[in-house]
Amino acid sequence: MRRSLSKCEFLNKEAINKLYLKEDKLPRDIKYIFHTEPALDSKCNLKWYNEQWVNQFIKMSIDISRHMGLPPTMIEIHPGKKPNTYQYIAESAIKLFNNFKDEFEVKPIILIENRTDHVISNGIQMKEFWDYLIKDYPLYQKYIGFVVDFRTMYTQVSHDYFNNVNNHFIDNIELIPAESIKGCHIHNSHPKAPTIRDAIPWLSVFNKIISVNNDMILNPEVLSLRVALETKKFCVDMIRERRKSQSNSTIG
Repeated sequence: MRRSLSKCEFLNKEAINKLYLKEDKLPRDIKYIFHTEPALDSKCNLKWYNEQWVNQFIKMSIDISRHMGLPPTMIEIHPGKKPNTYQYIAESAIKLFNNFKDEFEVKPIILIENRTDHVISNGIQMKEFWDYLIKDYPLYQKYIGFVVDFRTMYTQVSHDYFNNVNNHFIDNIELIPAESIKGCHIHNSHPKAPTIRDAIPWLSVFNKIISVNNDMILNPEVLSLRVALETKKFCVDMIRERRKSQSNSTIG
């Protein structure tokens, strides 16, 4: 008799076969991001502090990738709430990286996304985590980093400060070490493309983005292809404008 899975339970191979059809297998030359569960439900906690949970998470991730026929180029995880710590998150990210390297002979980038009310939710905590990683695990700084969700960070800063939210937000993004940024989520309202009229100070955001020298991705985290293309254009225009502005300032 087949057993149905409980809420928050890890997917087994039978469930993976049901959720991901064989026709969904990817072309061999495609690169994709594996965006894992951000624990949107209050009962579904991320337990990087629990070795058994981490092992089950990694097994499920490998099973899905094996079913798809191609491992991801990047794997996005989320910090979770206490009792998760920087150490637990870093060691779990390293274990995830090493398991994928051993299983598929690839070196995926492990992206950690800031989340509201998680243990990594603002620029201060992102700097603290990065300082910890490069001090204790410097060999992995090439493969582990942040995908910065600026909208989420703006929400967090809005919760933390009642006044001068934009100034505090800018202070937070300036604290994030540029070399730690491996990607960015670009969105304001998921159904709509961002605009310069949004509350988020996009000029400051893109000043930060163009300060990053390592490879990174810009992910238009929106709900349709049309809006994704509009968001891509917004990013291209903003980057061009920010670079032009900086160039003019240097000349002046």
